[in-house]
Amino acid sequence: MARVSRAGAGPASLQSVDCRDTNGRCPVQGFMRAGTHRGDVRSDPSQPPVNYVALAEFLEALAYPVRLELLTHLRMPQEVSELEITPHKQTGEGSPDRPLARQTIQQHVDKLVACGFVREEQPEDAGARRYQVNASKLYAVVEDLRELSTMYAGDGVDPEATGTVDPMASPDEAEGPRLVLTHGVYEGKAFPLTEASRQEGGWAIGRSEDAPICLDYDPYVSTQNSFVQPREDGFAIRDLPQSKNGTWINWQRLPEDEKRVLQPGDAIGVGRSLLTFVPE
Repeated sequence: MARVSRAGAGPASLQSVDCRDTNGRCPVQGFMRAGTHRGDVRSDPSQPPVNYVALAEFLEALAYPVRLELLTHLRMPQEVSELEITPHKQTGEGSPDRPLARQTIQQHVDKLVACGFVREEQPEDAGARRYQVNASKLYAVVEDLRELSTMYAGDGVDPEATGTVDPMASPDEAEGPRLVLTHGVYEGKAFPLTEASRQEGGWAIGRSEDAPICLDYDPYVSTQNSFVQPREDGFAIRDLPQSKNGTWINWQRLPEDEKRVLQPGDAIGVGRSLLTFVPE
């Protein structure tokens, strides 16, 4: 039996939030970027705009701790009877000492189904219905939320607005060895690994404003996270002792006492950001 703990309802009653429109349809079941009405926003001109209305409907439907817990535990198909959910004591939805009633769990699941977050699987025989997360729908929401905070190199945004990473330089203007931000704010920003940007034997990566590769927008990056050093045959990277979340090369954590020679196209993970090594 899958056990879900410390869950509960959101600020409103279960019946007060419904993502369906006046025609009985859930507007968020369409693509998040379908609308082009006033209020849409996009950071990358090549991408369709984010639909604020649809995104708000999604977030409203998820404004319940119990539903977020359900998404975690419905990654594999399950029946409602297989879920034991203990409500959070601050939500007021039942006693934290007793599991939620099956009917209450079913109501939460039905809301997730109505908005497309969960798929309902009809039984082939007389068995109970099973439910599973709709991964593509969740992915669309995450990407649209990320789009709201992502600026692209060359957008011309004041760097003081969101951090010290300079978004003005186009990635096409960068030459020579560099690290290119491929996941984070100001995607496409290039950090040159040149003598002009070199400090004390190399290039530090971190949240410090003095770091040649400054990612101060990312709270998961340490002040001094990683260090890139030049070599006769290229560049090497190592994790710094102050790093809390480590340095990752191609999704493998770099041991603290190891230097790794960078290869063309290597993905460097620091915090929640991702950099790609471009040798020339």
